[in-house]
Amino acid sequence: MKVMSFNCRGLAGPKKKSALKRVLTLEHPDVILLQETLGDGDIIKDRLESWLSGWSFVTLDARGRSGGLAVGWKTSVMKVNTAWGME
Repeated sequence: MKVMSFNCRGLAGPKKKSALKRVLTLEHPDVILLQETLGDGDIIKDRLESWLSGWSFVTLDARGRSGGLAVGWKTSVMKVNTAWGME
């Protein structure tokens, strides 16, 4: 299993989408940890899952002008039964 960490400094705009897709294509991680997502966790989760088919995410909201976390995993590789923050 390959785990990758990526400081995305926000997920707004097409440049972030293409950068994230490029990193995933080059590195082929099974789990990705995203820091500094800079937004509402539910919106970030929806955005990531629409960008990356075959991936699931759990997120934590940003506070102020920094923060925000997202953890993603390939659904074909693993199943998460429960995670903190998921309903």
